[in-house]
Amino acid sequence: MKTALFFISPVYSIVSAMNSKKLLSLLLISFSLFAPLAADDISQLLQLLQETTKKSTPDRTEEIAAFVQLLQDNAGYYYNYDNESLIYLNCTIRTGDGKNSMRGPVIEEYRYEYNFSKNNLKVGGSGGSLITSDSYRLKEQKARFEVQDGIVVRYRMYGTESYYPLHMTAAEVCAFIRNRAYENMDRTIGTHTDAKTGRTYTISRKDEKYEMTVVYPAEENQPAQTVSLRFSDRDIHTIWGNSYSISVRSDGTGFSVADPVEDPHPAPVTHSDPYGDHCCDDSWGYTAVFPFADQMEKPAVAEPRRTEFITYTYYYTADGKTRINIGNNELSIYTAPSSGWSWDCQEIIYDFESYIDDNGYKKVEYNDGILTIIDGDLQQFGFRDDLTEGRFVAAENLNPTAKSYSYDWVTVTNVRSSSTLKDRYATYSAENPFKTFDLERRLWVQNNIPWVEAKSDDGIGEYIEFDITSEPLNRDVAITLRILGGYVDPLKPYLFRENSRPKTLLVQTDTGFSELLELPDLAQFVDMEIPLESRHVRLTIKDVYPGSKYSDTCISVITPVYKLWDR
Repeated sequence: MKTALFFISPVYSIVSAMNSKKLLSLLLISFSLFAPLAADDISQLLQLLQETTKKSTPDRTEEIAAFVQLLQDNAGYYYNYDNESLIYLNCTIRTGDGKNSMRGPVIEEYRYEYNFSKNNLKVGGSGGSLITSDSYRLKEQKARFEVQDGIVVRYRMYGTESYYPLHMTAAEVCAFIRNRAYENMDRTIGTHTDAKTGRTYTISRKDEKYEMTVVYPAEENQPAQTVSLRFSDRDIHTIWGNSYSISVRSDGTGFSVADPVEDPHPAPVTHSDPYGDHCCDDSWGYTAVFPFADQMEKPAVAEPRRTEFITYTYYYTADGKTRINIGNNELSIYTAPSSGWSWDCQEIIYDFESYIDDNGYKKVEYNDGILTIIDGDLQQFGFRDDLTEGRFVAAENLNPTAKSYSYDWVTVTNVRSSSTLKDRYATYSAENPFKTFDLERRLWVQNNIPWVEAKSDDGIGEYIEFDITSEPLNRDVAITLRILGGYVDPLKPYLFRENSRPKTLLVQTDTGFSELLELPDLAQFVDMEIPLESRHVRLTIKDVYPGSKYSDTCISVITPVYKLWDR
């Protein structure tokens, strides 16, 4: 698959000084919140972009104009069903007034608050994001919108909050939020008994008011209370009355009752005020918490594809300017300018998929291509499937000291094995796993060769061993062996399954240490800690995953490094 390289170019303002005719025309566009851009307006916007992006990327002007049109067509109210919050989303054209440097097409996010007493909306704040002609930033903006047949069905704010279109007028939005608040609070109706105190809270509703009766156990010697509660002006999650309140959790999983009568059985105070004035106990009132058995209904939209096997993986280009974070529900791409890392240079991708392919390699597939991931607890490598990133270093340029390999103050010498395979292509010697990649520059050796035992069967009982000369610091507590089993070569991934892979290795040292190490049937690093005093290590093959074509058992990487003490 052919894919484009990641890159970052300087960010320029899209709109420069304009004459009065252009200014008047664009101001008319910005004052029209719901109206789509007319054909003449689009033509003028294209002309404006072409005139003001000569220093950047002129061929992106039509893409910007189309994106502006999409946002203008979908301007309106959007709702977050998780925290019950409302925004008005629009795209306007800013021309700059000498004080505001933000010019050009701007995505505007107006935050609205709902007032219960007045039953109206009030702008709580606003923000804007400039749509630039820089391909990286524009791509980042477009990735926040999920579009189906020209309709925005979801807008993602800050990469985590999802807002869905309401397609309503302001009056209809007020009614929607009001009904939503009552639906949420109605879920509390019924009789609930607090397991800790034995108090019962019976909640009912009449019209727009709620009533709660609290019955206290006899040993508390407290009279029953019946209170009337209602929503305040702005908090649609809580009803109040006579020092009592009921609050629905923002995540919709349950609710709590704030009771002014203190807990008769308070837990002992185990922490103190950090300022040393008094203890930080809850000296007033009690809060009873109850779960909901059901969940409030949310829009039926497709959730992003999720990864199941990677927590975080970092991918570096050859010059160290690009990295990728792969999380449980999003993939973030960071590209560094020449000055260093910048959080502004981030693109978040939600529509991606991770899986293990038939060759035993982890794959991440998204809109720009496919990545092959070789990772572990402490090692991470990423390769594009088209292998255009220059991720490899020639073996002759690795420049290891002959028969001596150093990693983080641990030097390996006297490497040997019980047997070594030789064929017409190569000698698969015991030294090979120690020179698979450049640890400091994080480059993989091109066409790397593993150690392969030479027995006619799967090599059960064959071993590789080496000496360690170490210079630990006083904070080091162990040596960590990082082992990559199998024939792992990103340029020839089929060799992993075709050859046998170690399933279990017996790890022994001269200190008397002896433990079995289980390896997954994946192109993945596995770590084992051995004593800091170890000076000799032997790895013996005890069990294997049989190869589909060859019975040769391979080990591609062995890297010993220090483990620092845990703080």
